[in-house]
Amino acid sequence: MSGFKLLAIRPSDDCDKQFLKNLVCKAQLYSTTDA
Repeated sequence: MSGFKLLAIRPSDDCDKQFLKNLVCKAQLYSTTDA
């Protein structure tokens, strides 16, 4: 997953965690919507 590689490059842990959390929330939202 290219997204995780981008996260690894970025220096800010707080921003990464927040971005990752938002990404997971959106992924769950899309998966439930598709299902």
